[in-house]
Amino acid sequence: MILFLLTFSLCFIFTQLWLVISHHYLLYQKIREEGPKEHLEKKSTVPTMGGIAVMLSILLAVPTMIRWHPASQKSHLSLSIIHLLPLLFAFFASGLLGLADDLMKFFRGKNLGLKGRYKIAGECLIGAVLWYLLFKEHLLNSYNSMILKCLIFIFGKTHAEILVGLSVFLVMLLVVVVVFATTSAVNFTDGLDGLACGVSIFPLLYFLYLGFIQHQLSAYHFTLSLLGACAAFLWFNSYPAKIFMGDSGSQALGGALAALAFQVQRVFWLPVVGGVFVIETASIIIQVTYFKLTGGKRIFKMSPLHHHFELSGIHENQITIRFWILSMLLCLIATAAGH
Repeated sequence: MILFLLTFSLCFIFTQLWLVISHHYLLYQKIREEGPKEHLEKKSTVPTMGGIAVMLSILLAVPTMIRWHPASQKSHLSLSIIHLLPLLFAFFASGLLGLADDLMKFFRGKNLGLKGRYKIAGECLIGAVLWYLLFKEHLLNSYNSMILKCLIFIFGKTHAEILVGLSVFLVMLLVVVVVFATTSAVNFTDGLDGLACGVSIFPLLYFLYLGFIQHQLSAYHFTLSLLGACAAFLWFNSYPAKIFMGDSGSQALGGALAALAFQVQRVFWLPVVGGVFVIETASIIIQVTYFKLTGGKRIFKMSPLHHHFELSGIHENQITIRFWILSMLLCLIATAAGH
């Protein structure tokens, strides 16, 4: 509880400070011109890049996580840092990539950040480094073994050494794809007041529970700390939002969720517990594909899906709370089905 309250307090203070700085330097959200017209009127003077406050609060909470990690009582302090490193790397590296995107939007004066190819390259690089960190910690053994068994079943045992190398490559590809998909999906969902942050809380609670029952205390402490930061940020981000997290926040959350899924060996349950993110992303893919195939026709009034409901006359706050409820139900289903 002390760790939770520490990150909550730190994030609360940092968000307040960032609000003052943002209003002074006019660090406001750059609204998409093709988005709902209401957003141009109401949200164009709302500060952004609140993810900075979340990242700073986690950064300052790391010494507390290390102090209470059981490894610090039995061995060198560096052992605890190594246990936390995959989670911290995915979180901060994804957040810094998002921050670069936010800064580009601010300096350009419009909703155009990093070019798509640079952003994809950055996310793939983060995924590759995360794979290396997880591989060193032997957290990918079960996935290596599973894929190797599938390859042996398909190709036989005649080229075992090649198949072992191929299985390692396929696991690396899996990590890269999961990091890219999760960071992108959370980013797409971050379009309404309190939506992405609130929806993320339930998958984090799911991973907190798994970290506890599996004695994965590095995952447990990190998730508990991140929950404290998210709760504090949601205080300001709930409708009507005083601040947005920006790509720095949504990308950081996505990276953390991807790393946690591997840390607690539940990566194939991630599409379920993060089902809201999957639905939001799928709505974009369906919309774009249908638009191209039909020469300009649309299935949804606007994508991602939350904008479709918004343009259908449903109040923004109602959409957000219903998506929170859906996220909670999906996480409860995953918890019941997984045990």
